[in-house]
Amino acid sequence: MLDSFQLLAVRRAPLGAAVVTVRERYWDGVPDGPLERTVSEYLVGRVNGTWRVADRRPGGAFDDAAVEEAFAGFFDAAPPPR
Repeated sequence: MLDSFQLLAVRRAPLGAAVVTVRERYWDGVPDGPLERTVSEYLVGRVNGTWRVADRRPGGAFDDAAVEEAFAGFFDAAPPPR
């Protein structure tokens, strides 16, 4: 169960998505047990006009080439530049 998180970074990813890096503190199974800590990355993007979390990598990172391959056609088309 998540106790808290801290936003560390956000970067652009392929396909109009973004990778959000956070530090998380959570209980691993027992609510009264010690808090575990990890840095996770979340892949977010627009799906049907709404920003959604598509995937999470606890303790890991997203590789741009792998995102492009695994999520092709998953996100909305990027809006035209202003």
